[in-house]
Amino acid sequence: GVNDYASLWEGPSGVVARAEKLMSGESTLEDREKVSRARGHLEKAVCNRQMDLMVFRRKGEQDWSNKQMDECKQRVYALGARAVMQQVKKDEEDYNAWEDGRKIPEERKAEL
Repeated sequence: GVNDYASLWEGPSGVVARAEKLMSGESTLEDREKVSRARGHLEKAVCNRQMDLMVFRRKGEQDWSNKQMDECKQRVYALGARAVMQQVKKDEEDYNAWEDGRKIPEERKAEL
């Protein structure tokens, strides 16, 4: 098991350290392919999580039927990974601007 999320990434047995070891000058093509596949799996997992967050943001406090939730998921997932990750980046930029005291529209604050 993993004690906390950060331990997946940090320390001598973390993902980053293991990937760096596999990508060292002594790495084989198989090692590099393994890291590439792991990166793809990780990117897909992050994207799927962001898509789920987008659905729940759109839902807000509304009571939705399962059908409404499924329809919204279909619309969000149809956007594709690139569009979703671009929205994630914009969300992060807007959130940081808000945290830094810069003005953003009230409706955008509600989305974040």
